[in-house]
Amino acid sequence: MASTAPAVTSLEAFLALPDQEGVRREFDEGEVIEMGSPSRIHQILALTIGALLRACAKKSSEAWDAAVGIGFRLSSDAVRQPDVCIARKATLDAMEVVAGNYHVGAPELVVEVVSPTDAATDIHRKTHQYLDAGARSVWIVHTDDRHVMVFRSDRSIVEYRPGETITEPGLLPELSIQVNEIFADLD
Repeated sequence: MASTAPAVTSLEAFLALPDQEGVRREFDEGEVIEMGSPSRIHQILALTIGALLRACAKKSSEAWDAAVGIGFRLSSDAVRQPDVCIARKATLDAMEVVAGNYHVGAPELVVEVVSPTDAATDIHRKTHQYLDAGARSVWIVHTDDRHVMVFRSDRSIVEYRPGETITEPGLLPELSIQVNEIFADLD
């Protein structure tokens, strides 16, 4: 569940906020968005997707990192924490880290699990912020009807439903994940 905390006027003010246990924060055009602990279903999906991405990355000849909860400063107006992300280790290592926690730039692949309280306009905005900052692919995972929308940097959009397989040939050729695998632990 996301709530808007008192507005801060700048990215610098956001980055100076002290950590607060149990609260994740994002920054969007002067607003601090505070998110409490995700639901059990949200956490199960994030862990499952992270494990599936990590298994695909291990098959690659390149070194990749799959992570949960890393923050990214996407622009001077946006700081986001994707539910799951994957990036080449070289990409992450080359990123400047500010305020001890936030990488400057975007990971190659971002996964956001939609919560019941997420507004479609907010998900759309966040998706385009990731893509504008250099993400190659953004997966939006919908728990209600168990499908995944994939937005790519070439601005193509593909919807994957149960029984279909998500691939990322231009990013990670080894990646092949069945939509059913993502939701298997919810049954």
